[in-house]
Amino acid sequence: MANKFKDSELQNLPACAAEYIKLVIKKMRYRKKVRLDVQAELAAHFEDELRDCKTDEEKEQKARRLIEDFGDAKLLAVLLRRAKKRCRPLWRTVVARTLQTIGVLILFLAVYTIWFLTGKPAITVDYVAEFNRLTPPVADESLNAAPLFEQAAATCPNMPEDESGFRQKSFFDANETERQAIKDWVQLCSDSLNLIAQGTEKPYFWQQYKTSDSQDNDNSMVEVLFPNLIKFRHLTAAFCFRAQIQAIKGEYSQAFDDLIICYKFGRLAGQGEKTLVEQLVGMGIQAKAANNIREILSLYPVGNEELAVLQTDFAEAQAGQEFGIRLLFEKLAVDDEIQRCFTEDRLGGGHLYLRRLPVMEALAGGKDSSESSQDILSEISEVTRVLFFHPNKAQTKQKADEYYDFFEKISKKSPAELKLKSIDLNKQIESMIKGNLFLNIWAPALGSVYKTSYRVKANVQSAPVIIAALRFKIDKGQYPENLAELQQSGYIKEMPIDPFTEQPLVYKRTADTFTLYSVGFNFEDDSGQVYRDEKGKVKLWADEGDAVFWPVQK
Repeated sequence: MANKFKDSELQNLPACAAEYIKLVIKKMRYRKKVRLDVQAELAAHFEDELRDCKTDEEKEQKARRLIEDFGDAKLLAVLLRRAKKRCRPLWRTVVARTLQTIGVLILFLAVYTIWFLTGKPAITVDYVAEFNRLTPPVADESLNAAPLFEQAAATCPNMPEDESGFRQKSFFDANETERQAIKDWVQLCSDSLNLIAQGTEKPYFWQQYKTSDSQDNDNSMVEVLFPNLIKFRHLTAAFCFRAQIQAIKGEYSQAFDDLIICYKFGRLAGQGEKTLVEQLVGMGIQAKAANNIREILSLYPVGNEELAVLQTDFAEAQAGQEFGIRLLFEKLAVDDEIQRCFTEDRLGGGHLYLRRLPVMEALAGGKDSSESSQDILSEISEVTRVLFFHPNKAQTKQKADEYYDFFEKISKKSPAELKLKSIDLNKQIESMIKGNLFLNIWAPALGSVYKTSYRVKANVQSAPVIIAALRFKIDKGQYPENLAELQQSGYIKEMPIDPFTEQPLVYKRTADTFTLYSVGFNFEDDSGQVYRDEKGKVKLWADEGDAVFWPVQK
């Protein structure tokens, strides 16, 4: 019907005029309604101009002159299209421009997304090999305890299944059945414990780190294996059980020898360039050895001579020890992940490689249909931030370096110093990694680790003071009035400092004993009151109460 309608408007015109109008309308390339209007206007114009012509020949000649005056059909079509656009209503112009803008943005987004998703990382550095190169403190392998420790771990039998329940108990609290199971297992561990004792005579412990042998492994630092850590915990338990068994027999010297070896084992296991996990395991071993020394001293009347030897041995085991954490492995691990989680430097400095990030894979997988619109909007916001606003590879590397530099400085300050300077670790960490999805995933929670190192330090420093106070009591008939008297009498060389006050640990003589404690995480002296949970169980380090080292809490 439309074609018949258009032809009817042109049927009274000469053929040249009709063909010219059709060509103009075709070249306009505009909305149909507008083209029909233009066709009607052009047809009416030709009819008006040709009305006075008497013959068809005269109409034909005048039509050709009019066509010459109009000029090229394509140019006229362009001019007419522009004129119609200028004359259209403002709202129509706004809508048209908006749609055009949206179209351009969609095209840009599609091209950008394809570019973003096709980027790939480039693995240029083997950080596992780099860490192995930096790990040995000396070149002399004969000074390395690793072969002995590894052999001990390989030969150490696993702890029995926990049917007897003794894993969570000390030998002192076990029943007869449990005690027999413990004795049998400890006897099986004898050769492994002897190997550990030989290893603690070495000044260093380092090892070559390996990753899994699977075909999918690309020697990533997050794939580094720690095959001996569980066995190290078992060996620690065996040392402590054996010491408890010996204490019951009155063999205090042998018991303390085992616990000193255990302490040295923990120190070697965590010292030097180790992973954060290994350092924490080493600290845990040392704390367990110190706790067992205190427990034995609280239960049995150890003689002065044995106490003097224990104090000397413990001082030698601690000599020159620093309790700060070292982060070389973690820093290299983050550098390794940066090269795996960001594309090779391209336009924009390298962007996130989503397939490497588990969180992003979860986002890409979507959520179930029951999620709220707020969750969906949050997801869209997260994807948008990753695509357009997430820090690039170079910026992330810079922030990661700042993060570790910050903790390197912080680790040298005690919790009391941080409190005095009003340094809020959590806020500082949040500020440094804010807006960086990568660092939120990969940066380790160093705030809690920082506290752990200082609480172990306070724990370990308490043991020599307790030993000295017990010796003072045997020699003088009463406990010292204060720590100053203990030092002035030559029983201790220096005051044990509480990292949560930067003052000596709190010592108070009571009617028949004494109390020694740290004020703990709340930085307040609670007069030696410990924290107990709902079941009445004492927690040595809690957000409330003091960390009481003596008397040993039951």
